[in-house]
Amino acid sequence: MRSTLARHRWRLAAIAFVAGLALWLVGITWGIALAGASLLASIVLAWVDVAPRGGHAHDDGMDSRGVTPPSITTHLRRR
Repeated sequence: MRSTLARHRWRLAAIAFVAGLALWLVGITWGIALAGASLLASIVLAWVDVAPRGGHAHDDGMDSRGVTPPSITTHLRRR
């Protein structure tokens, strides 16, 4: 679940995008720049929402495919 701050950031980016398009449609040229900047901001916001916290992405013991490598003791255990 996203935090309240993240929801407000997404809402602000969406409002800026719609406002930029509205300004551009009315005839104010820099409105499209505002819409473009808000699209770039949404990419940054998406990265901030899913960015790994507390170190490198593979510090959790997973390999590059997201799988825990088998340990030697797992294969030697009797069932």
